[in-house]
Amino acid sequence: MRKCFVVIVMVWMAFTGQAQTTWGTLSLIRFEFQEDMFGSVKYEPGKFSELIQELDGATIELPGYIVPLEGKKEQAHFFFSLYPYANCFFCGNAGPETIIEVQMESGTTQAYSEEQITLQGVFRFTPLDSESVMYKLEQAKLVE
Repeated sequence: MRKCFVVIVMVWMAFTGQAQTTWGTLSLIRFEFQEDMFGSVKYEPGKFSELIQELDGATIELPGYIVPLEGKKEQAHFFFSLYPYANCFFCGNAGPETIIEVQMESGTTQAYSEEQITLQGVFRFTPLDSESVMYKLEQAKLVE
């Protein structure tokens, strides 16, 4: 059944010419508590679905909400959340799979809005980047 689903997704992507995804796909992750090598500190390495890994480098669209990094103004670099700003990963009870780091296309910015918008860009999966979040959207642009 799982292989059948993957084949259907890949065929659909081929016909649309663009990989469409949802936050549901990006939430296909499992966290487990484990002890570190000293036996005292616990951390949560993620177990990621192959579907997420296969999206790396694909063009996707995501609806969501801007989480500004430099005040509520136009920005070329910001976080983007499944949930509104007040309920996002940093402010509410959501998990790290509900946030993506966005870098807009060169020379473009996105005005802050409290309304949901849709962005399109190249998805990057970076689970080992300890300096940022595990999902990135590069060369992003607003879908109108």
